[in-house]
Amino acid sequence: MPIKTSTMKTEATTESPTRNNEAFLKRHKSDSGPYLTRASSVHLLASSILIAQCFCLAYAINAVLFEDANFNDILPYLGLFLGCVILRAGLVFLADQWAFYGAGLIVNKLRHDLFVNLFKRGPVKNEREQPGDIAHLWIEGAESLRTYYARYIPARMTMAFLPIAILLLVFPVDWISGIVFLVTAPLIPFFMIMIGKGTEALNRRQWKRLSYMSGYFLDRIQGLTTLKLFNAGRREVDIIAKISDDYRLETMRVLRVACLSSLMLEFLATISIAIIAVLIGFRLLWGNIDFLPAFFILLLAPEFYMPLRRMGGFYHARMDAVAASERLAVLLQGAEDASAQHHSAPLPDQFKITFEDVSFSYDGVTPVLDRVSFTLNAGEHMAIIGPSGAGKSTILSLLLGFIEPNAGRILINDIPLPDIDQRVWRTALSWVPQKPHIFNQTLLENLTLAKPDARMDEVLQLAESLHVTDIVRDLPQGYDSMLGEDGARLSGGQIQRIALLRALLRPSALMLMDEPTASLDHKTETAIRSAMDTLSKGRSVLTIAHRLHTVRAMDKIILLKAGRIVTIDTPDSVLKHPELHDTALEVPLC
Repeated sequence: MPIKTSTMKTEATTESPTRNNEAFLKRHKSDSGPYLTRASSVHLLASSILIAQCFCLAYAINAVLFEDANFNDILPYLGLFLGCVILRAGLVFLADQWAFYGAGLIVNKLRHDLFVNLFKRGPVKNEREQPGDIAHLWIEGAESLRTYYARYIPARMTMAFLPIAILLLVFPVDWISGIVFLVTAPLIPFFMIMIGKGTEALNRRQWKRLSYMSGYFLDRIQGLTTLKLFNAGRREVDIIAKISDDYRLETMRVLRVACLSSLMLEFLATISIAIIAVLIGFRLLWGNIDFLPAFFILLLAPEFYMPLRRMGGFYHARMDAVAASERLAVLLQGAEDASAQHHSAPLPDQFKITFEDVSFSYDGVTPVLDRVSFTLNAGEHMAIIGPSGAGKSTILSLLLGFIEPNAGRILINDIPLPDIDQRVWRTALSWVPQKPHIFNQTLLENLTLAKPDARMDEVLQLAESLHVTDIVRDLPQGYDSMLGEDGARLSGGQIQRIALLRALLRPSALMLMDEPTASLDHKTETAIRSAMDTLSKGRSVLTIAHRLHTVRAMDKIILLKAGRIVTIDTPDSVLKHPELHDTALEVPLC
């Protein structure tokens, strides 16, 4: 298992603007259906009931203290007060249920879209991504959006409504208290934003560090055997300890700023309420205000600042969501266009493939393929040979839909390949990669991976032809034996034979094979190659080959060099081509 040597970057070299990340979050809000809108509306209704609740309590106490009211006189107001408390609690509970359910719909939709888009991107585009980073984004990244949608969005609506509603009620009753509310209220969001600006960069950097840690740890666990073989365990322990300590320090920096933010918000809210209380107290003493409006305003004062304080707490949930959305937006890029396919009808049993001046570059600068043109007719067997880096595997990746040409086009019976639904196209293919994957399932389940409903007699016939029966005899439970993840109990040659069998078992019109017999000894390869030539009759076959006897039976051979086609001809002609024996080609045709 190779060990990747990633380098930690504490600062992002390029960061997407926060505005774009928030646009991403806003765009996916509609995935919650009506639930987030309902939750916000119910929270606003609960806020209105809160005002009525405060008035009922203030009126009842005023009646007892200054109007000599008895219990029966204030009973209706106490009943209204209790009813408001119960109704408001029920509404808040219902709003929270709707908010979390709607947020759950968004999170599930994002996880589904992430899985689908990673699958559509294919292994070529995904090979630069760290599996640990993807897993962290799938679990923690998507989960951080739940709090944003379930808490921050409704809190933002309440913050926009409740303080304004209280101001409209207070100004006609006591304009002095209204002025204090109006002057002090903007201070809380102002300091929240000022402190949040500094926290945002720290939070985004912390998120990147955590993603890096996830990828690094998983990579080292997967390469544990290699680390032990090279006696590098102690070195990696020291590196992991350093990374963990850096993450701890960065976490404390974020928490320090977050605690400072909360302290500042609480301090401003407390001071503002104290100012209101002091002014009302002196005016009550001087007789400039009655007890009922004074007490009503005092009850409303904490509720006036509460939405602003709550926003301060949920503002950090927003920053987490913004940081996570930066990576999600990159990995979900193009998911909205996934359904923009035109040709969804099943393809014919046989078809012609045409490359027309196809060019491709992985980095946009160095061409891997340069104006490649050829035709693979229906039922034709064709091999591609050439030195390492000539572009052979890139041709297969283009046909599999993992990448798209930078120039030129690929036609399937005169239909451009991008216009064919990927699911329809891939049902017509069988693929044997250089390194086939074996799942931690039984041998039979791995053999019938592409055709789960295959009959046992079909499997047995192919197993005999491809020498898979030798594998069955070596396994304790035969076809029901568990193979282990990535074929832990098998050799490279055995894995290759299993991959060949499941590719031939699939009823496909086109077989794509990347060095399918590279891990086999000469005797086994000769036998299997002979069987494959018989079993693949009637199918189109495109093979990348490195050995002479694997291409002699082909109808045509393409000789590639530096991304260009040197020649396309019959095996006898190509194998005598002077450039084939140029030592710079390094093609082990032996």
